[in-house]
Amino acid sequence: MLLDREEVTAVLPVEVVGAYFASESYTPPSSVMTPHDGGADSGLGRPRTGLAHVVCAHPGCGRVNELPSFNRRRPPECVNRDVSVHTLRIGV
Repeated sequence: MLLDREEVTAVLPVEVVGAYFASESYTPPSSVMTPHDGGADSGLGRPRTGLAHVVCAHPGCGRVNELPSFNRRRPPECVNRDVSVHTLRIGV
């Protein structure tokens, strides 16, 4: 599980992570500053993870929400405005 502070950002099998770091396609980040004093990457911002598509299980909703992250202690509001404002419910 990859965490950003207390938020889960991705779930990957450990074998996949190990295989990636062992592969020839993995290049460790450079420790050398760029010719632009390290400012070349400053405009890129924080890298984004993929979005999870989650169907809201609130009665009468069923709207698909796109989530960049999910904190089970503080679930976000559902994006569906066709029904009353409600917290996103994830059904099983």
